[in-house]
Amino acid sequence: MKKTIVVRTSFEAVHAWPKCPFPSVQFLKWPHRHIFHVEARAEIKEDRGIEFIILKRSLEAFISEKYKGKDLGVKSCEVMGEEVLAFFPELNYISIFEDNENGSIVEK
Repeated sequence: MKKTIVVRTSFEAVHAWPKCPFPSVQFLKWPHRHIFHVEARAEIKEDRGIEFIILKRSLEAFISEKYKGKDLGVKSCEVMGEEVLAFFPELNYISIFEDNENGSIVEK
């Protein structure tokens, strides 16, 4: 059997895509606000191998320091996902969605 724990959180931030090449979404070139919804997963070998409340607190501390309430510049959901996975070796999956609608998944 494969066992995975899941933690979820969200945060507000601003980003932009100044080089957006698509005429129908040129508004993305300017800073705009989102509520980013995050889901992170870690595979465990034994019951309660990772305490998810502790993992969530660690993830939220990382997010608070790097992203929450900030202007992220050109940082995309994909880049944030890569940064989170690089910082948390126990995680093997992260999804980050803008306003809980569109986003990305990064997996190890």
